[in-house]
Parts: sequence; structure tokens; C-alpha cells
Amino acid sequence: EPFTGEISVGRAVYSQPPHPYELAWPKLRLPSYMRKDPEYDLNLAPKDKKTCFVHVGKTAGSTIGCAIGFNLHCATKIKAPGLLPRYATNMFHAQMYDCHDDSAYFVFVVRNPLDRLVSAFNYDKPSDWDDFRKNFGEKHYNFRKRLYRDCPFESMEDVARLGLSNRGTASGECMRRAAASIEGTEHFGCHSYFNYQYHLEAVPANATLMTIRTEHLVEDYNSVEYHLGGEPQVLGPNQTVLAHNNENKVTGDELKHLSEESKKLVCDKLCNEIQVYKEILRRSINLSEEQVEESIRELSESCPRETAASTCVQPLPNITDKLVNGRGYISSKKGRRRE
Repeated sequence: EPFTGEISVGRAVYSQPPHPYELAWPKLRLPSYMRKDPEYDLNLAPKDKKTCFVHVGKTAGSTIGCAIGFNLHCATKIKAPGLLPRYATNMFHAQMYDCHDDSAYFVFVVRNPLDRLVSAFNYDKPSDWDDFRKNFGEKHYNFRKRLYRDCPFESMEDVARLGLSNRGTASGECMRRAAASIEGTEHFGCHSYFNYQYHLEAVPANATLMTIRTEHLVEDYNSVEYHLGGEPQVLGPNQTVLAHNNENKVTGDELKHLSEESKKLVCDKLCNEIQVYKEILRRSINLSEEQVEESIRELSESCPRETAASTCVQPLPNITDKLVNGRGYISSKKGRRRE
């Protein structure tokens, strides 16, 4: 039966607008987790308020996404009150860019880059390799195998100690992969690869940004709501809407630990990503200078040298091909393709 875009809600039937992702990739179907709950009529969002939700992996993006009505890994069906759930019509997550370039706002969810990286590394590592291969296919199995099975990296501590240190015992190729996995220049796992640089460069250069920081979820959610014209304290101090979703329950504390020496090695490779993180914060119209500096101070406790820097030893990676493959830009030489 052909897909009409009509979603039944009780007796009502909403004719939803076409998804930008499906217009860009006519042979592909937008996954269900990228779609809004059918209780929301996307046609009702005013054009000057229409919002793209930018879900960077392992930043509590599923927590926010579920609260505003996207069909993610939701632990509860409770939705947030207010305007943001009604105005956030589309989502951008990894290689799924389903937003309108003329969206009024692009709302990012961000987290301390070092904490995000460690969480992404652990989350992307399959706990059952046979099951992962069966469910996700040979391509994604091989992406992960090259870092997690072919190299001696069980944790981010191993990546640093064996793959980044001058005293590391990993092979030369595994050392190269260790650096590439942190810099986001090679695809081993989706949550590490599709990083802040990718998501920021993929949205329009003149996009108006707002940001929700993982470390200040309720405060920032309320400020986004207020900038959309809603109540300044739409979520109160005893709110239960922002439940933790998509948590990696397999990961123990030992896999999250980084020694001081290892932390320095990882932060060095994370330098460019830290600069992009700071740019997102500073461009966000809902964050005050004090809030931006607060997050920068918090980050400096983990990566002081890179946080204080404005440039890095290594240049910002050129991710043109990554954007063509994932975001869907058209290149006159390479055409449109998917990774």
C-alpha cells in the first residue's frame, strides 16, 4: 500500500508534510525513531518558530527527544508541556538529516566533550558481536571490528595507554585508528564518528542556535522554551519529564575511568572538538555569557590546556566527504551518495 503521509490519531487524520530526508533520498524511508508522535500536527508550527532538534549522540539527546515527542528509546510516554514539543517538527541525528534548512531555530543538546567521547566509545562497542552482526549487518560490523576487535582497545583508557602514548604497544595501524576515532575522521562507531564538528557544519552557516547542556538540562530546557515564547519555568524543580533514556546499562565504572596521563593524551586529540563545542555554546542565543563561561570552567577541569586554547596543533579536519555521505550535500564530482 503506498505511503500517503497520513497518520491516524483517534478519529483525526493529520496529513503530515513531506520529510526532507525522504525528499533528499527518494529510495530511503525515514526511520520511525526520527518521526514525531502522531499526537502532534506538524502543520500547526508557525514558520517563524519551526525548530530542528539536533540530537548529537550520548548527550542526553534521547531524554530531550522523548520529552518533545520523537519516537526514540523512550523509557516513558510522558511528554513535556509547553511550546517546544509542538514547534520541534524535525530532527537531525547522525546521517539522518531530516530538517528544513530554513528552520527558525536549531536546538542542540551538548555535553562535556570528554565525557561524551568516553560514553560514545563504550556505547558503540558491541556486547554481543554475533547479535550485532545479525541485526546491523556486515558493513557496521566491520566498522566496529576494526577498532574494537582488531585492536586491543577494551576501554578509552586502553585507547590512550596503548594507542596514543609514546610507550603504547598497539600496532602502528591501531595507533592511527585510535587517533582517528577521537578526531572523528574515520567511521568505527556512529556515536563517536558523528561528532560536534559534523553536526555543526551540517546545519546552515547562518543557523540560529539554541543549546541544552546535559549538565544543566532543566535550566536550559526552560530557557529554550522561554525564547520560543513560552513559560520561563515550564519544568519545575520537581519535574519528572526528563527521565534518563537510552542509558548504556552494561558499562561499568572501570570502563569510564581515565588516568590523569591518559586524560591528557585524549584531550590533546580532542582539541578541535573542544573548540567546536565552545563555538556552539557561544552562538546559542538562549545561553548567557555567564552560562557559557560556567560550562567552559566545568570543561577546564577535565581538559584545561585545550579549553583555554583558541587553536590546536592539528588543523580542523576537512570533513567534506563525510558531509556528502551523511548529510546529503550534492558534489558536482561525486554526486549524492550514502555511506
